[in-house]
Amino acid sequence: MFEHVAAATALACVAGAAYADIRHFEIPDGWSVAIAALFVVFAFVAPPVEPWWAHVAAGAGVFFIGALLFSRGWLGGGDVKLLAACALWAGFLGLPLLLLGTAFAGGVLALLAVVGRMLATPAVTYRGLQRDGPLPYAVAILGGAILLATMPSFTEPAVAQASARYSAPTPKTAPS
Repeated sequence: MFEHVAAATALACVAGAAYADIRHFEIPDGWSVAIAALFVVFAFVAPPVEPWWAHVAAGAGVFFIGALLFSRGWLGGGDVKLLAACALWAGFLGLPLLLLGTAFAGGVLALLAVVGRMLATPAVTYRGLQRDGPLPYAVAILGGAILLATMPSFTEPAVAQASARYSAPTPKTAPS
């Protein structure tokens, strides 16, 4: 039960970060820190499918690649930290789903921005609708996080398979 509260609270934190990004084009670090801290609580209450170090490695890997994208100016620093915190929750098993969901939502966001910028009048003051304005990419990350959170347990078949492979064989009884 508590693990569901931790997961829902983490998703609410991603939504809060997306809201902050929409409003100010800046994601306060507190959102990413809270999401990471909630994973630590979650890992103690309901141990994840993968070992804890696989989740940490997924988060660190995303952070490293995100830092490279940040150095090129392709992603904001807050976006990198938020995506890394979400990758901590996803682990290696959920990472492809998180990244694909984020990429798809990012494409929709970009399309909406292009259309919005074409329709915007010069009187529009929202920076996201101005020519060469920023995109609140935390919205796309929220899309990936929602996809990850709402997918049916896509790891259950793999876990059941691994359990069957490594469990002791059951003794066969002789027919009566």
